[in-house]
Amino acid sequence: MYKELNTEAPANQVKNIEMNRKTMSEIIEMISNAFGENIYSGCGRIASYGQDPVTGKNLFPKVQSFTFGDLDSVINTICHWTQEPHRNVYMPLVLLRDDLPSNKKGSEQDIIKVLGLVADFDDDAADKWAERLPIEPSYVLETSENRYQAAYLFKKPMLPAEAKNIAAMLQEFSKCDFGTKDLSHIWRIPGTYNWPNKKKVDEGRSANPQIVKVVHRGDLVDPWELNGELEAAIDQIREREKQPEHIFNFNNASIGHSHKEEVKIKKSFNVNDDIDFLKRVAFNSKKHGDAVKALFNGDTGKDASAADMSLCHWLAFYLQKDYSRIDAVFRQSGLMRPKWDEVHYSSGETYGQRTIQTAINKQNNTYNPNYKDDSTPEEWPEPLEIKQSLLPVMELPDKAIPVPFKAWIKDIAYRWAVPKDFPFIAAILTTGSIIGTGCRVRPKQKDDWEVVPNTWGGVIAPPSKKKTPVLSEIVNKSIGKLQKKADKEFEKENKSYEAEKFILDTRIKFKKKEIEECIKNEIKAEVKDAENKPDGSKKENSAKTLNELRQELNDLEECKVGAPKQKIYKVNACTMEKFAELCGENPKGLMYFADELIKIFLNWERDEKEGKATKAFFMESHEGKQPYTDAKIGRGVISAKYICSTVIGGIQPEKIFRFLRASMLEGDNDGSVQRLQMMVYPDVIPWKYVDEYPNSEARIKFYEIIETLSEMDFEFYGATKGEDAPYFKFSPDAQKIFIEWFYDLMQKVENEEEEPIISEHLGKYPSLMPSLALIYHLIEIAYGSSKGGDIPKHCAIQAAVCCEYLESHARRIYGMVTNAGEIHGEKLAKKIQEGKVTEPFTARDVYRKGWQMLKDKESVESAIECLIEKHWIREDCSGTSTDGGRPSVKYFINPKFS
Repeated sequence: MYKELNTEAPANQVKNIEMNRKTMSEIIEMISNAFGENIYSGCGRIASYGQDPVTGKNLFPKVQSFTFGDLDSVINTICHWTQEPHRNVYMPLVLLRDDLPSNKKGSEQDIIKVLGLVADFDDDAADKWAERLPIEPSYVLETSENRYQAAYLFKKPMLPAEAKNIAAMLQEFSKCDFGTKDLSHIWRIPGTYNWPNKKKVDEGRSANPQIVKVVHRGDLVDPWELNGELEAAIDQIREREKQPEHIFNFNNASIGHSHKEEVKIKKSFNVNDDIDFLKRVAFNSKKHGDAVKALFNGDTGKDASAADMSLCHWLAFYLQKDYSRIDAVFRQSGLMRPKWDEVHYSSGETYGQRTIQTAINKQNNTYNPNYKDDSTPEEWPEPLEIKQSLLPVMELPDKAIPVPFKAWIKDIAYRWAVPKDFPFIAAILTTGSIIGTGCRVRPKQKDDWEVVPNTWGGVIAPPSKKKTPVLSEIVNKSIGKLQKKADKEFEKENKSYEAEKFILDTRIKFKKKEIEECIKNEIKAEVKDAENKPDGSKKENSAKTLNELRQELNDLEECKVGAPKQKIYKVNACTMEKFAELCGENPKGLMYFADELIKIFLNWERDEKEGKATKAFFMESHEGKQPYTDAKIGRGVISAKYICSTVIGGIQPEKIFRFLRASMLEGDNDGSVQRLQMMVYPDVIPWKYVDEYPNSEARIKFYEIIETLSEMDFEFYGATKGEDAPYFKFSPDAQKIFIEWFYDLMQKVENEEEEPIISEHLGKYPSLMPSLALIYHLIEIAYGSSKGGDIPKHCAIQAAVCCEYLESHARRIYGMVTNAGEIHGEKLAKKIQEGKVTEPFTARDVYRKGWQMLKDKESVESAIECLIEKHWIREDCSGTSTDGGRPSVKYFINPKFS
């Protein structure tokens, strides 16, 4: 049904490849247009393979990466490779990660974005490709005689997870080769040659190559339109398969792969009556009368297909979703053209049948003649309640707060009018950072598995909710006191070192001069002795004196000591190399504190784009047990026994949402999110004015505990001396608590009905619970309420309670993505109720406002989808754009909110 373009026949030998460069360039440029102006990291790939059809010897494979801004270079390479006999050249329609080894073509795990999909027709019915496709493809290649590859290039690159679903439906619908479902599959390039391998030649195929020809050329497609067409078609096919004796086939045309049944019209109607009704009612609608009239009269707005769908949308509304009436009226409209009755789908459906059925499926309402105008409030369904979108979380259990910290945490929360969660998280993370690698816990009685009580976390809250001041109150002031003390000690030690160094250097300097004089005297003596003694013998007492001086110099050199190392507890910004160096000088590890966590994440991503392994380095430092050695040329050797970091900070919901969305939906889940085990997102509490003196006694006690832990001799309090560090174990009663908790945890982790991201997060908890138990235990020792020994039962219970609390927050945080529609819908609904959204509005009207959680296109579209489902707003596709292009989608608000 599609017109075939003229292409040159393959030559017997490969020569004059430039004759096909134009076709090749046009398609490569089309693929580049699918990439668009979006700025993504990543690269494209071309790959080349082949086999001598006589000997069966494989050609050396070639793979080369490229950027979409350097197409001439890509085309030159393709042309160069194609000139080699027996070499086939391919290209995947994806964007791959930058750090993929240059000799690898890449797999699905390496894909960042998907530019398009290809249906590969390699069966006996391949020449029927046009009838087997859901919508018109961007281009179709004839790769060999009666073998085709139909490509859908997307108007906007897709996430791999989204494209994977469409690819599966495309393969199921078109019954094409299974390679369609492999997003990383490499495809033929027009203008190149298809060389047969030995097997195909042995089966009778000519050894001459066949040129890969373009036989159809369309345009870029909307991937979600393709998705919708496939979903609707597959649903119909599956429904028919369930009810084989009730196959509906409108207008006496087949809509199934093999079904030819017809359906009888159940009631008669007069098309002229329906047209009169439309002119009387629809054309006079206050809201969309002009649009319906223009469509009926044939106004396509330069997009005939969109106009067809818009008119059918309104016909479905006014004609009660009656298929036959819609079809009859459409045939009398100015939009009617031969395409309406052409078979476009492998199901046997015509273009018109599919258009009507899609419009009926999408139309949620029908005209009610009891009301004067189709825009009256009564037509709209009752708007459904939009429930609180964030998942509920546990309030911070009093049992989870260490007894010695309770007064100080409650005091800060009260004076700053913030949830207790803020100071609690800061206090626990600060304590864990101070303990660092200095002490460990062995959660099992016999196994030597050890855990460093170190983790990452922070607090999530909207702007101006006092995240930074509260975190600073705990972190900066407590660690700041330790740092001041350490700085004074360092200054004192450094002064003493400089004085001793000066004295020692001076002694060495004069000792060297003494040796120099001794050597001069000996030389003079040797000359004099040589004149007096024919045999040239030396005096023994001169050599002995030089040996004595040499030994004295060696003794002085051995007195040299290294400069004192400055103790550092916390950094606010740091390169990977400097952090490793500081860990070498501060073996317990350091805290990495940022008032906005997103700064840390963005720095890591920036470094990653520049080829630095910063993120991987800090992810390793989370465990606190990894050694590190950097011996790069020009930098010297940087070595640390352990690298250990405690990452902490605050972050706004919208910013963590984007970070989570990238991890969960865009294939960027590298485990960094799961390391934020102590991240909380509590409910905001109302602001109130408070002016009270701080609880000085509680504050001092907190500072004293932190200082005691920084200097604690853990073995003195019952820790067992380990190979790497002292460690504590659970008491018998506490061990039972841990085992019971561990069993419950693993049941959640292995629950197949659980959200995968939650299972992955909880999979990190086996180290969290014992870490917390050790922290609680050491706090009590530092406070003086415990004499030490094994971790007691009540500390294990505290840790288990805290884990339950943290799990509820993790579910809320990840739920921001899994329940994104409800969250965004709630935000937009609030703006509608506040009168800040006027109708008709577009998605662009909303995200240009820059409202919280509604700042980008994806978030706004998610909100709109939710509100349509809840009957708060309605979609109107009937209008035309100001420039005559594709109609812009507008939305109207349920009159009950006006």
